Amino acid sequence: MTLFSRRCHRYLCVVCVCLIITVISLSASGASYDVEVRRAVEDKTEVPKSATVSPVPPTETNHLSIPAISPYVASHAEGAAPWLVVIGIPTVDTDVGARRRHLQRGSWRKYSNVGKTVLVKYLLGLHPAHEYQVSAGVKDEWKVHKDIIVFDLKEGKPTTGKKSGGSGYWGLESEVGMSRKAYAWWCYASQTFSHTTFVMKGDDDIFLRVKGYEKILRSFLEGSLTQRVYYGKVMKWGAVKGGTLTFPFAGGMGITLSRDLVEWIAASPLTARGMGHPYRENRTYYKQFNMDHEDVMIGRWFFDSKVTVNVVKDCRYHDVHEGANKKPITDRSICIHHVKESEYDTLMKRFPDEPEVSSEITGFEKGKTIHKVDMVGNDVYALC
Repeated sequence: MTLFSRRCHRYLCVVCVCLIITVISLSASGASYDVEVRRAVEDKTEVPKSATVSPVPPTETNHLSIPAISPYVASHAEGAAPWLVVIGIPTVDTDVGARRRHLQRGSWRKYSNVGKTVLVKYLLGLHPAHEYQVSAGVKDEWKVHKDIIVFDLKEGKPTTGKKSGGSGYWGLESEVGMSRKAYAWWCYASQTFSHTTFVMKGDDDIFLRVKGYEKILRSFLEGSLTQRVYYGKVMKWGAVKGGTLTFPFAGGMGITLSRDLVEWIAASPLTARGMGHPYRENRTYYKQFNMDHEDVMIGRWFFDSKVTVNVVKDCRYHDVHEGANKKPITDRSICIHHVKESEYDTLMKRFPDEPEVSSEITGFEKGKTIHKVDMVGNDVYALC
């Protein structure tokens, strides 16, 4: 055999070995994903078609836990108490965020049922303005109020001109950060508040008539609407771009879930999609899970998993001044969104902490509340 022939032979051997290694690696990757699919089926969680198109990258894991940073956590007593509802308000570690928290504490959080049947917590991540550290201001705020939870995740950087209290879009990185914080909240609530009946995610620019809100939640219990409850200002989103199929989602101003759905979110591998890796500029990847809209993302979870829910839509949740759901404030308003900083005192004077809830605020009445089944099989109830 000539020198040239020997070199060719060695080269072909190296190529063959590389091909064999590649095939083995691909098979292992496929097997790994198959294991995740089988595990999801065994957990009675259906794997959506979208997961077969873009499976969760191998760097991510299911059943993720995004921990809260001690001491900025709920107390043991708060976790053990039998709350009717625990409300999480995502906010940011900035001067504007601090003002919004102050205004809510001084207005609707003074309703007499807050701290008795209703618990409110503010949800923060680590903000780039403070080099992803908890600021001195938040540390002082927590010492006084003990109502802040800080998650060990990075807030995304806003890239648009959107202002706090206004409508619009913060930019992909910021929106993905908000989606991760919302996911962290649902998981944390499931694990921490073991005796709450409902869990809500609100906004730091809302005014919530908490007593009327409690009356509505109690009407669910009285009407035996206790499981798979998905309540808020319900809208529709296209399931597939260019298609006709839609799924419902509750707007981010106020999303209330019954405890069983919160536990499902915390346990399902499907909801962990896109949550477990550093942010990367890949709009297509995040948009397939609707992570660019934290409220739509929840509706997508239920749709992709084929989990049917009891959708309760309430037109008394609305925007003011601007937004897709802009309406005038009336005596029937429950959750008012895009409130200006100057309006909290005015609204508190208009809707004082009265002993009895206004008869204008009606709840769920089985057999009387408008009911239908939507195109994807959910029971839909309309309260107005």
